[in-house]
Amino acid sequence: METIYSLFKLQVTERPDALAVMDDNRQLTYAQLDRLIDIIASKFLCNHPKFIGIVMDHGVEMIASILAAVKVGAAYVPAEPSFPVERIRYMMKECDIDFLITHGKYATDINYGFRKLLIEQGQECRTDIHIDDKSEPEGLAYVLYTSGTSGEPKGVCVSNSNVCHYVHAFRNEFHPGEGDRMLQYSVCSFDIFVEEMYTTLLSGAALCIPPEEAKADVSTLMEYVESNRITELSGFPYLLLEMNKLERIPACLRLLISGGDVLREKYVTRLLPQALVYNTYGPSETTVCAPSDRCNGGYALDDGTYLIGNPVPGVAISTRNDLGPVMP
Repeated sequence: METIYSLFKLQVTERPDALAVMDDNRQLTYAQLDRLIDIIASKFLCNHPKFIGIVMDHGVEMIASILAAVKVGAAYVPAEPSFPVERIRYMMKECDIDFLITHGKYATDINYGFRKLLIEQGQECRTDIHIDDKSEPEGLAYVLYTSGTSGEPKGVCVSNSNVCHYVHAFRNEFHPGEGDRMLQYSVCSFDIFVEEMYTTLLSGAALCIPPEEAKADVSTLMEYVESNRITELSGFPYLLLEMNKLERIPACLRLLISGGDVLREKYVTRLLPQALVYNTYGPSETTVCAPSDRCNGGYALDDGTYLIGNPVPGVAISTRNDLGPVMP
């Protein structure tokens, strides 16, 4: 049975020297990233952790820390350092995390009795440490916190097998592989981040993490995309709207995925001739998305919005009323 780490390890075996992840400081091959995973896992503050909090800057160390957590069989609980401290405290306390992985510069602010493992940039990718893979298909992989209808954040638990299923569904439709590069643009607490990270690293492609200054505006972001030969981008429809205002987008982009809100026809009029454009839909509970719709050659509804499309492989969708029965 497959887990996140087993699918990643398959890529390590098949293409050890291929680029896996890059940030503004360095690039790691699949073999190097695998070594960094073990280095970080060897520093964990307890044996058999169940929940590990992660509050880190986006970079290769963050990606390795996430994979280290799932490799040892834990579920990670991600939060951005920019989140309000009380929100971070609520999330980590509710999950009763075993410890928190963060950077020294954030350790004082997040000071609610959590044990902290400080991981800084520039961790060495040594070859003399090996950590056993303890992940299980039905074991939890992560807990993402949504805004919640009650005002308090609501944690959504997702298993390894659910993530692996979505990776296979993504491969079936979008065919990522070695040579593809996915832009890592989303915050870590959104489903889009799950899509960016796992459909890339579990498929042999490369994850490219831009510096914050590259996100200042869409023109600067497209300069980063072009200079780093990004081929895939997943984001909210408003990002596509901003891209649609440009005369052109980088020719290296072959795939644009919209999710998280309604995609309108007027958001992508200039993009459709330049790349494949997909509309996707699904709450966190469905693991990123349940249906998707290819906009190229498709059509928008009378109100100008695109369809949510057809179920991804292995998913069935039904419409039900408030009492539960399936509607015709």
